[in-house]
Amino acid sequence: MRDHHRPVEMWIFPTKATSSTSRSPLVVYARNVDWFDYWLRGARDPDPAKAAQYKRWDDLRAERPAPQR
Repeated sequence: MRDHHRPVEMWIFPTKATSSTSRSPLVVYARNVDWFDYWLRGARDPDPAKAAQYKRWDDLRAERPAPQR
C-alpha cells in the first residue's frame, strides 16, 4: 500500500488475545470503524482517548501526494 502512496496502519495482536472471549476483537472492530469513518466520510469520534490515532492519520493524510486531476 505504501508503495502506491496509500495510507496504511497495521496492528498485530497475539493469537491468544484474539480469542472470542477476549476484548481484543471489539478493539479491532472499533478501530476499523474509526478508520473507515475517517478516510471515507471524514468523520472523527470526539472521544479524547482517540486523539493520538487521529494525529497519526492526519500525518498519513499530509504525506499523501495530491490526487491527479
